[in-house]
Amino acid sequence: MIIVMNGKTDDADVEKVIQKLHEMGHKVHISRGERRIILGVIGDVENLASVPFYAFK
Repeated sequence: MIIVMNGKTDDADVEKVIQKLHEMGHKVHISRGERRIILGVIGDVENLASVPFYAFK
């Protein structure tokens, strides 16, 4: 699964999402660009459907 975030997102906010993913048992690959931050989620993503990542702040 891929999560796309705005490139201007604060590091602390990105870390909140990554921490939540780790708590759920996933590994995360981070790719940072000027305009976007891409989080590649590694693992069984079936349990992610119930998490409203769009609401994280």
